Amino acid sequence: MIRAVILDYFSVISPDIYEIFENEMSKQSTEVGAQIKDSLNQYYSGIINFDSFVLNLEGIFRTKTIATFFLKLYDSNIPPHVLYFAKNMHAHFLKVAIVGNIGEKEIDLLTKFDEYTKEVDLIAGPLTYGFPLMSEEFFKQALNDIGEPPEKCLLISKHLDYLSFGKKIGLKTYQFDNFNNLTKYIQKEIEAN
Repeated sequence: MIRAVILDYFSVISPDIYEIFENEMSKQSTEVGAQIKDSLNQYYSGIINFDSFVLNLEGIFRTKTIATFFLKLYDSNIPPHVLYFAKNMHAHFLKVAIVGNIGEKEIDLLTKFDEYTKEVDLIAGPLTYGFPLMSEEFFKQALNDIGEPPEKCLLISKHLDYLSFGKKIGLKTYQFDNFNNLTKYIQKEIEAN
């Protein structure tokens, strides 16, 4: 039986930001794409803060327009259906976690809304534990904080590499397409047990 759902931030909570990054990187030369990935990795691992990350983007793209665009994206509100989903999961006595390659800006965004901090049991990124997201150490800490063993947790993501890693460490997995289908899937899991 599932006792916790673990939502991948960039697949489920804020896929627009991830898709924009991926789209921008696909348009760039290999060298520029590598610079963007390097800057992202530095940000997510805490080597640089969000402001430095934005400055890096400005330098890479040689314009402030793209950096301003990303700032607006990060300052937008979390979609209301995410909160509705979290409330629905708590109504079924399931814990809710949000994890991902997120840094201080994303964590600040999520925690600035009181209704999210009431409905979400854990918000974590590599900076939270000092380990890369797709590492056993990261998930060992996250599962400890959630208070559930891996076999009782459902990892939800669009990304197959992330789902494969989840299966490898014993998590149940679900490839996210939309909240409607996800809710139906979880309802079936609850009713089966």
